[in-house]
Amino acid sequence: MNEELLNNSGLINIYLNNSIFSGVLTQISCKGHTVNFGNNGAGKTSIINLVPIFYGLTPNTLFYQRGNKSSFVDFYLPYSTSMIVFEYLKKGQKKNSIVFRHNDSYRYCFVDGDAEKILFSSESLDNLRKLNSTEQWIKQYVRFNEQCTVSKLIDSSSLYQAILMNNRDVIYKNKDNRVYGLEASRFSLCESNEDVRHLASLTAVMLSDNTHLLDELRQMLTDCYVSDQVNLELPKTNNSLSHIDELEAV
Repeated sequence: MNEELLNNSGLINIYLNNSIFSGVLTQISCKGHTVNFGNNGAGKTSIINLVPIFYGLTPNTLFYQRGNKSSFVDFYLPYSTSMIVFEYLKKGQKKNSIVFRHNDSYRYCFVDGDAEKILFSSESLDNLRKLNSTEQWIKQYVRFNEQCTVSKLIDSSSLYQAILMNNRDVIYKNKDNRVYGLEASRFSLCESNEDVRHLASLTAVMLSDNTHLLDELRQMLTDCYVSDQVNLELPKTNNSLSHIDELEAV
């Protein structure tokens, strides 16, 4: 591995299997500065919009109806074998998050290891074709690969984001918090004693078509600092006029 990547964390590749480019496996590199160019309608915006999805933005938040794009699932995951794989680094170690179709919705799953070797080898793709379902492929093939560890299947974007960002506040509210806490220790972008916040919102606002982009970004950054660092201690109230003056000052 490149020496510069040994201690890095972040997205390095996006793989689309039988997705917006039907019937093919497509790799998009996200290392360093990536140039994304092509004719109108080639899929440039559709690919860029996936970056906030990796960081945990709810897919339909960025997805807007246009032409035959009826939903995120129908557009990006139209077939049972469709999947989006985000390959990323955690302190130089390769990890993957998979988004795949589940009935008319979607699910997430984490897998560690090199995507090309673990998920997209000839043997692995043959098994995907035979099982004709990404979900069954994960359950019946990938999970039994001794070269990798596979997480539980995840139904909600908020829980997926909490694991990736090591947000223990959200994880501890889940009935399986012990299991998901261990998943976060293995698959989050940071160390187990750290957490990362707001990356989904930061990347989403940078892709916004809103003409008030700067105002939105400024407001979001203000909210981030306020929610994370400011804790106002309000005085207890009674009938004293001095306490009323203190409240008005706050």
